[in-house]
Amino acid sequence: MNRIIVAGMILLFATPICVADIFDARITELWPGRSGPDGTRDWFEVSNLGDTAFDTGDIAYDDSSADINVALVLPSFILEPGESAVFLIDIDADDPQFSNAGEEFLAVWDMFPADGNLNGGQADGGLGGSNPDAANLMDLNGTIIDTFSYVPDTDLDGIGVLERTGEGSTDHRPAVLGENGAFESQPFNDSAGMEVVDENGDPILLIGSPGIWTGFSSVLVGDINCDGVVDLLDVGPFVDLLTTNEFSDKADINGDAIVDLLDVGPFVDLLSGG
Repeated sequence: MNRIIVAGMILLFATPICVADIFDARITELWPGRSGPDGTRDWFEVSNLGDTAFDTGDIAYDDSSADINVALVLPSFILEPGESAVFLIDIDADDPQFSNAGEEFLAVWDMFPADGNLNGGQADGGLGGSNPDAANLMDLNGTIIDTFSYVPDTDLDGIGVLERTGEGSTDHRPAVLGENGAFESQPFNDSAGMEVVDENGDPILLIGSPGIWTGFSSVLVGDINCDGVVDLLDVGPFVDLLTTNEFSDKADINGDAIVDLLDVGPFVDLLSGG
Protein backbone atom coordinates (compact mmCIF):
# COMPACT_ATOMS: atom_id res chain seq x y z
CA MET A 1 0.00 0.00 0.00
CA ASN A 2 1.30 3.44 -0.92
CA ARG A 3 -0.15 6.69 0.37
CA ILE A 4 -0.08 10.17 -1.05
CA ILE A 5 -0.05 13.11 1.29
CA VAL A 6 -0.05 16.43 -0.52
CA ALA A 7 1.08 19.13 0.97
CA GLY A 8 15.32 -0.68 22.88
CA MET A 9 18.80 -0.03 21.83
CA ILE A 10 21.46 -2.52 22.89
CA LEU A 11 25.03 -1.31 23.34
CA LEU A 12 28.28 -3.20 23.08
CA PHE A 13 31.42 -1.09 23.11
CA ALA A 14 29.10 1.92 22.62
CA THR A 15 28.04 0.67 19.18
CA PRO A 16 24.26 0.85 18.52
CA ILE A 17 22.15 -1.65 16.68
CA CYS A 18 20.35 0.15 13.89
CA VAL A 19 17.45 -2.17 13.10
CA ALA A 20 15.27 0.43 11.38
CA ASP A 21 14.21 3.92 12.41
CA ILE A 22 13.59 7.42 11.13
CA PHE A 23 16.92 7.32 9.30
CA ASP A 24 15.36 4.95 6.77
CA ALA A 25 13.37 7.94 5.46
CA ARG A 26 14.54 9.01 2.01
CA ILE A 27 13.49 11.66 -0.49
CA THR A 28 12.77 9.35 -3.40
CA GLU A 29 11.13 11.74 -5.87
CA LEU A 30 11.16 15.50 -6.27
CA TRP A 31 9.56 18.13 -8.52
CA PRO A 32 11.21 21.56 -8.40
CA GLY A 33 9.21 22.67 -11.41
CA ARG A 34 10.06 23.43 -15.02
CA SER A 35 10.66 26.81 -16.57
CA GLY A 36 7.26 28.47 -16.95
CA PRO A 37 3.96 26.74 -16.06
CA ASP A 38 4.73 23.43 -14.40
CA GLY A 39 1.48 21.78 -13.39
CA THR A 40 1.61 21.96 -9.60
CA ARG A 41 3.45 23.54 -6.74
CA ASP A 42 6.87 22.08 -5.93
CA TRP A 43 6.66 18.74 -4.13
CA PHE A 44 8.80 15.91 -2.82
CA GLU A 45 8.15 12.28 -1.97
CA VAL A 46 9.32 10.64 1.26
CA SER A 47 9.55 6.84 1.31
CA ASN A 48 10.14 4.39 4.13
CA LEU A 49 12.98 2.16 2.95
CA GLY A 50 13.36 0.42 6.30
CA ASP A 51 11.63 -2.49 7.99
CA THR A 52 9.63 -0.68 10.69
CA ALA A 53 7.13 2.20 10.59
CA PHE A 54 7.98 5.80 11.46
CA ASP A 55 6.03 9.02 11.98
CA THR A 56 6.57 11.76 9.39
CA GLY A 57 5.77 14.23 12.16
CA ASP A 58 9.25 13.49 13.54
CA ILE A 59 10.82 14.87 10.36
CA ALA A 60 11.42 18.45 9.21
CA TYR A 61 12.14 19.76 5.69
CA ASP A 62 14.24 22.69 4.55
CA ASP A 63 15.91 23.63 1.28
CA SER A 64 19.68 23.95 0.79
CA SER A 65 20.04 26.06 3.93
CA ALA A 66 19.12 23.01 6.08
CA ASP A 67 18.10 25.35 8.92
CA ILE A 68 15.94 23.70 11.56
CA ASN A 69 14.85 27.14 12.81
CA VAL A 70 12.88 27.83 9.61
CA ALA A 71 12.18 24.25 8.55
CA LEU A 72 8.74 22.81 7.86
CA VAL A 73 7.81 20.04 10.30
CA LEU A 74 5.94 17.53 8.17
CA PRO A 75 2.33 16.62 8.94
CA SER A 76 2.11 13.52 11.10
CA PHE A 77 1.41 10.28 9.25
CA ILE A 78 2.62 6.78 9.98
CA LEU A 79 4.57 5.38 7.03
CA GLU A 80 4.82 1.61 7.07
CA PRO A 81 7.78 -0.10 5.34
CA GLY A 82 7.57 0.48 1.60
CA GLU A 83 5.01 3.29 1.85
CA SER A 84 5.50 6.73 0.34
CA ALA A 85 4.05 10.16 1.04
CA VAL A 86 4.09 13.26 -1.16
CA PHE A 87 4.34 16.71 0.41
CA LEU A 88 3.59 19.99 -1.37
CA ILE A 89 5.77 22.96 -0.50
CA ASP A 90 2.94 25.51 -0.76
CA ILE A 91 -0.82 25.48 -0.16
CA ASP A 92 -1.92 27.85 -2.95
CA ALA A 93 -2.83 26.48 -6.39
CA ASP A 94 -1.28 27.81 -9.60
CA ASP A 95 -4.44 27.35 -11.68
CA PRO A 96 -7.27 29.69 -10.51
CA GLN A 97 -9.92 27.00 -11.07
CA PHE A 98 -8.60 25.14 -8.00
CA SER A 99 -9.10 26.32 -4.45
CA ASN A 100 -5.79 24.96 -3.15
CA ALA A 101 -2.57 23.24 -4.20
CA GLY A 102 -3.72 19.83 -3.00
CA GLU A 103 -6.82 19.88 -5.17
CA GLU A 104 -4.71 20.88 -8.17
CA PHE A 105 -2.14 18.15 -7.50
CA LEU A 106 -4.76 15.43 -7.38
CA ALA A 107 -6.26 16.63 -10.67
CA VAL A 108 -2.92 16.76 -12.48
CA TRP A 109 -1.71 13.43 -11.06
CA ASP A 110 -5.01 11.57 -11.28
CA MET A 111 -3.42 8.08 -11.14
CA PHE A 112 -2.25 8.54 -7.54
CA PRO A 113 -2.85 5.53 -5.27
CA ALA A 114 -6.56 5.20 -4.48
CA ASP A 115 -6.00 5.27 -0.71
CA GLY A 116 -4.21 8.63 -0.86
CA ASN A 117 -4.58 11.15 1.95
CA LEU A 118 -4.53 14.91 1.37
CA ASN A 119 -2.55 17.45 3.33
CA GLY A 120 -0.34 20.46 2.73
CA GLY A 121 2.24 22.71 4.29
CA GLN A 122 4.50 25.69 3.72
CA ALA A 123 8.26 25.87 4.12
CA ASP A 124 10.62 28.81 4.47
CA GLY A 125 12.35 27.74 1.26
CA GLY A 126 10.83 26.16 -1.81
CA LEU A 127 12.46 23.97 -4.44
CA GLY A 128 14.27 24.99 -7.60
CA GLY A 129 15.07 28.51 -6.44
CA SER A 130 18.82 28.39 -7.00
CA ASN A 131 21.51 26.56 -8.94
CA PRO A 132 22.44 24.17 -7.44
CA ASP A 133 19.70 23.52 -4.90
CA ALA A 134 18.78 20.79 -2.43
CA ALA A 135 16.00 19.37 -0.31
CA ASN A 136 16.96 18.22 3.18
CA LEU A 137 15.19 16.02 5.69
CA MET A 138 16.18 16.53 9.33
CA ASP A 139 15.17 15.18 12.68
CA LEU A 140 13.64 17.72 15.06
CA ASN A 141 17.07 18.48 16.52
CA GLY A 142 18.34 19.58 13.11
CA THR A 143 20.44 16.51 12.33
CA ILE A 144 20.29 15.80 8.59
CA ILE A 145 18.61 12.50 7.71
CA ASP A 146 18.77 12.74 3.93
CA THR A 147 19.72 15.20 1.20
CA PHE A 148 18.52 15.36 -2.41
CA SER A 149 20.78 17.70 -4.40
CA TYR A 150 20.03 18.86 -7.93
CA VAL A 151 20.70 21.57 -10.51
CA PRO A 152 17.37 22.63 -12.09
CA ASP A 153 18.91 23.97 -15.31
CA THR A 154 20.71 20.72 -16.13
CA ASP A 155 19.00 17.90 -14.20
CA LEU A 156 15.49 18.43 -15.57
CA ASP A 157 14.47 17.59 -19.13
CA GLY A 158 11.34 19.71 -18.82
CA ILE A 159 8.74 17.00 -18.21
CA GLY A 160 10.37 14.26 -16.12
CA VAL A 161 10.08 14.39 -12.34
CA LEU A 162 13.43 13.66 -10.67
CA GLU A 163 13.46 10.14 -9.19
CA ARG A 164 16.09 8.73 -6.83
CA THR A 165 18.31 5.97 -8.17
CA GLY A 166 20.65 5.35 -5.22
CA GLU A 167 21.75 6.42 -1.76
CA GLY A 168 23.88 9.36 -2.92
CA SER A 169 22.41 12.86 -2.76
CA THR A 170 22.89 13.32 -6.52
CA ASP A 171 21.80 9.80 -7.52
CA HIS A 172 18.70 10.65 -9.54
CA ARG A 173 17.35 10.95 -13.07
CA PRO A 174 14.24 12.32 -14.82
CA ALA A 175 11.42 9.77 -14.67
CA VAL A 176 10.95 7.62 -17.77
CA LEU A 177 7.45 6.69 -18.88
CA GLY A 178 6.67 3.07 -18.01
CA GLU A 179 9.73 2.58 -15.78
CA ASN A 180 9.56 2.36 -11.97
CA GLY A 181 5.81 3.01 -12.06
CA ALA A 182 6.10 6.31 -13.97
CA PHE A 183 2.99 7.52 -15.80
CA GLU A 184 1.81 10.66 -17.60
CA SER A 185 0.01 13.49 -15.87
CA GLN A 186 -3.17 15.12 -17.10
CA PRO A 187 -2.96 18.38 -19.12
CA PHE A 188 -2.62 21.45 -16.93
CA ASN A 189 -3.22 25.19 -17.11
CA ASP A 190 -1.09 28.24 -16.43
CA SER A 191 -1.82 30.88 -13.78
CA ALA A 192 -4.35 32.52 -16.13
CA GLY A 193 -6.29 29.27 -16.55
CA MET A 194 -5.05 28.65 -20.12
CA GLU A 195 -3.99 25.14 -21.14
CA VAL A 196 -0.22 24.72 -21.42
CA VAL A 197 0.83 23.34 -24.82
CA ASP A 198 4.04 22.70 -26.75
CA GLU A 199 5.18 24.31 -30.00
CA ASN A 200 2.84 22.01 -31.94
CA GLY A 201 -0.18 22.96 -29.88
CA ASP A 202 -0.28 19.62 -28.05
CA PRO A 203 -0.89 19.58 -24.28
CA ILE A 204 2.28 19.19 -22.20
CA LEU A 205 2.19 16.12 -19.98
CA LEU A 206 4.54 15.52 -17.07
CA ILE A 207 6.04 12.11 -16.28
CA GLY A 208 6.46 10.79 -12.74
CA SER A 209 5.26 8.31 -10.13
CA PRO A 210 4.20 10.35 -7.08
CA GLY A 211 3.24 8.11 -4.17
CA ILE A 212 4.55 4.96 -5.85
CA TRP A 213 8.07 3.85 -4.95
CA THR A 214 9.56 0.79 -6.66
CA GLY A 215 13.27 1.71 -6.64
CA PHE A 216 16.33 0.81 -4.62
CA SER A 217 16.42 -0.42 -1.01
CA SER A 218 18.49 1.30 1.67
CA VAL A 219 19.33 -2.00 3.35
CA LEU A 220 23.05 -2.84 3.31
CA VAL A 221 23.18 -6.40 4.59
CA GLY A 222 25.75 -6.74 7.37
CA ASP A 223 25.78 -3.01 8.23
CA ILE A 224 24.21 -3.60 11.64
CA ASN A 225 25.16 -0.20 13.09
CA CYS A 226 24.02 1.71 9.97
CA ASP A 227 27.25 3.61 9.34
CA GLY A 228 27.28 2.71 5.64
CA VAL A 229 30.01 0.05 5.77
CA VAL A 230 30.34 -3.57 6.91
CA ASP A 231 33.31 -3.79 9.27
CA LEU A 232 34.39 -4.84 12.77
CA LEU A 233 32.15 -2.19 14.35
CA ASP A 234 29.19 -4.36 13.27
CA VAL A 235 30.40 -7.44 15.18
CA GLY A 236 29.13 -6.38 18.60
CA PRO A 237 25.62 -5.44 17.43
CA PHE A 238 25.46 -8.64 15.38
CA VAL A 239 26.27 -10.74 18.45
CA ASP A 240 23.64 -8.87 20.46
CA LEU A 241 20.99 -9.68 17.87
CA LEU A 242 21.97 -13.35 18.00
CA THR A 243 21.53 -13.43 21.78
CA THR A 244 18.29 -11.43 21.97
CA ASN A 245 16.49 -13.02 18.99
CA GLU A 246 15.70 -9.52 17.70
CA PHE A 247 15.21 -9.43 13.93
CA SER A 248 16.95 -7.09 11.51
CA ASP A 249 17.10 -7.54 7.76
CA LYS A 250 20.62 -6.10 8.00
CA ALA A 251 21.64 -9.08 10.16
CA ASP A 252 19.70 -11.73 8.23
CA ILE A 253 22.74 -12.46 6.10
CA ASN A 254 21.49 -15.68 4.54
CA GLY A 255 18.01 -14.27 3.83
CA ASP A 256 15.93 -16.91 5.64
CA ALA A 257 13.97 -14.31 7.68
CA ILE A 258 15.64 -15.41 10.94
CA VAL A 259 18.75 -14.04 12.65
CA ASP A 260 20.50 -17.11 14.04
CA LEU A 261 23.75 -19.08 13.97
CA LEU A 262 23.26 -19.84 10.28
CA ASP A 263 24.03 -16.17 9.61
CA VAL A 264 27.43 -16.30 11.33
CA GLY A 265 29.37 -17.86 8.48
CA PRO A 266 27.98 -15.50 5.80
CA PHE A 267 28.60 -12.55 8.13
CA VAL A 268 32.25 -13.54 8.57
CA ASP A 269 32.52 -13.82 4.79
CA LEU A 270 31.21 -10.26 4.44
CA LEU A 271 33.76 -8.99 6.97
CA SER A 272 36.58 -10.69 5.08
CA GLY A 273 35.39 -9.32 1.76
CA GLY A 274 34.11 -12.67 0.53
